[in-house]
Amino acid sequence: MKVIITGASGGLGRAFACECACRGYDLLLTDMNEKLLEDIKQGIQKQFKNIQVLSFCCDIVVEGQVDKLCEFAIKNNFSPNILLNIAGIDFEGSFEHLSCENARRIVDVNINGTMLITHKVLDIRDKNNKFYIMFVSSFASKQPMPLKATYAASKRYLLDFSLALGEELKEKNIYTMALCPSGMPTNDGCIELIKAQGFWGRATTVKLNDVTRKSLDYMFKGRKTYVPGLANKFIEFLLFFTPPKLAARYVYKRWHKSQEKLEIQ
Repeated sequence: MKVIITGASGGLGRAFACECACRGYDLLLTDMNEKLLEDIKQGIQKQFKNIQVLSFCCDIVVEGQVDKLCEFAIKNNFSPNILLNIAGIDFEGSFEHLSCENARRIVDVNINGTMLITHKVLDIRDKNNKFYIMFVSSFASKQPMPLKATYAASKRYLLDFSLALGEELKEKNIYTMALCPSGMPTNDGCIELIKAQGFWGRATTVKLNDVTRKSLDYMFKGRKTYVPGLANKFIEFLLFFTPPKLAARYVYKRWHKSQEKLEIQ
């Protein structure tokens, strides 16, 4: 198996890279942070001697850079069987206090960049075997989210896009899955936010290693979506019967309290 992983220098991206390496998959890692990308590449190479590990610094929002990434893959005879769309971005705070630049960046990376690299990688995939695409959506995609409105809407796009694309391409042996995790301790900022949410923050948090392992297993089994964690599955069930307006009202109260604790506007 050959895997392209975007956002490979982030916590979830690194976790997926390690899980894929443990399974003996060859890797092409990409991210904007060249130094971290090189560090991760070298670390995996030292630990796993029998796999190919390539890296290419790339901003997935820029078409020319994505084209160069694909050219790099072709040059190295890297025809992927899997694309893991991990790259994503968020900025905390209300929409009113979010700069236009940051709001656009959320949409550019989470939606436009993910769409662009998916479209390009379809052209260089291994066409003789099954091809899998994972989209990292979010549990935020399951309901309107005041105080995270732009981010949640971008993740809802990925959820719907994954479901639609999977139906569209299944006759070509291409399969998609949307991963919809809740809180994950991927960096210090995420950990602080989880703590600020109190009980529900702890209850809905999931372990990175469990998420990566089960996500790949479910994707290969043909699962269309995956929500990690029993608490999150229970909340998803409740949301099915909850009007979006009421869900938004509850989410606002919860996140408003959390952001007040962290002094986020």
